[in-house]
This record gives sequence, structure tokens and C-alpha cells, in this order.
Amino acid sequence: MGKTKLIFFDMEGTIFKKAVPKERTKVPPSAWYVIAEKLGPEALKEEELTQERWLKKKYSGYLEWMEKTILVHKKFKLTKKLFCETLDKINYTPGVQETFAIINKERIPTCLISGGFKYQADKAITHL
Repeated sequence: MGKTKLIFFDMEGTIFKKAVPKERTKVPPSAWYVIAEKLGPEALKEEELTQERWLKKKYSGYLEWMEKTILVHKKFKLTKKLFCETLDKINYTPGVQETFAIINKERIPTCLISGGFKYQADKAITHL
């Protein structure tokens, strides 16, 4: 087998643990959902509606879904402080730091693929 030339990683659920909401819903756990949960019950309802519309293919694409989600954040006045505090509470997946220590020692280039937040991607890039 040849030398590994590049390793791809997803971010949420691979590098970082899935952010699990306080209450179980039909919406998959995610940092997006936990942020809406922090914004209150009405924001949470609207987040669930955007998720349902996404799953039913009611948006023209991912960007439209994200635009609608960001409008929910704006409407319910998401602050940078709340955003950062919420994401900072999401821990790395067990073993990921040790894995990256080996990858970095072997000097294998890595690539991060995600539909998540740049804030988390920057944290992963800086600390791993």
C-alpha cells in the first residue's frame, strides 16, 4: 500500500461531537439546532421548520436553507457572545486529538469538509 497523500474529515460528528439538544426531536442533532435552542422556544420552532423544509426538498439548495436559518438567527438576535459560548461547549470527539497528533507527525495533509460553522473549523485548524 502506498503512502497516504491526503485525508478528508467531516467536522460535526467526526472532529467535534454531535451537539445534542436538551430535548429529543425529529430533527437530527447539530450545532445549528443547539444555537436555536439557546435562542428560545420560538426560535427552536422556526429552526425545526427550516429543517423539515430541507428534508422535504423545499429549498432550491443548501444555500437557500442556510439563508433562511440565518434569518432565524437574526430575528431572535443571536449575539456573537452566545454563538461563541455555545460552540465552545461542543467538545472534540474522543481520540481526535491523538489521531491528529499522529497525522501531523507523519506530515499527512488534511482537508476539512463541512456545512458547519467557520468558527469551529478555525478552532479545529488552530488546535489540531
